[in-house]
Amino acid sequence: MKGFLFPCVALSAVFVCGLAGAQEEEKAPSPWTHRVVVVNGGATSLTTPHEIADTDAAQIGYHAATETAPALWFAFEGSYQKPLTVRMGVPKIESYRLLRPCMALVAPGLPQPEPPLPFPVPPGYGAIVYDTADQAVSDGRDGFTGTRSWMFAADTLSPVSAGRAFLVGYLPEGGAGKFWMTVGDETRFRFADLFGVVSKTVEIRRFHEMSDGFGATVWQVVTVLGLALVITLVAVSPK
Repeated sequence: MKGFLFPCVALSAVFVCGLAGAQEEEKAPSPWTHRVVVVNGGATSLTTPHEIADTDAAQIGYHAATETAPALWFAFEGSYQKPLTVRMGVPKIESYRLLRPCMALVAPGLPQPEPPLPFPVPPGYGAIVYDTADQAVSDGRDGFTGTRSWMFAADTLSPVSAGRAFLVGYLPEGGAGKFWMTVGDETRFRFADLFGVVSKTVEIRRFHEMSDGFGATVWQVVTVLGLALVITLVAVSPK
């Protein structure tokens, strides 16, 4: 195992340099900074949400809204007045230039929103709506995937009581369109996440209607794969 320590440390140093280079232009969420919950995973609902264990950790979901999959649901255990940092964006594609998605915090004790939500909520629940139509818009680019987005300013939403709660992304006017939504603002990248970065990058680029590939340089991609391989070898090598 000791024989692997030097290459592991050396490759880690290269990896850090490569990541820094990829992040020089970054504004938009990246698989390095946000755990990818789902990329275009289809229909979710009140009874079939994606579970979020830690709402402080930066996480992102990408959704293509359709008639059969109009909303993206996250579920979590809310805490009394604990703020949630949320943000939304849409792929920088001309047909989505005027698209303005919303995200609703659905939780017990909140008021009934006006206008009403386009989906039912449990008895005793209400909602606070993050409406991107009210937010400033900026251009964003993820230097690793090479994707670009129109991003809306982040905001905070707070439950008024503890209990099971939901974040729901949707298009207020209905119809089809793409958006991404984030919760949390603390980057907690794990070495185990290295193994999913490449495949998630391909999925994210497809979501943004880009060709398969990477926004990062080839050597940065090779570094990621190499580091993942070294870590695997260290983990399985005899002591």
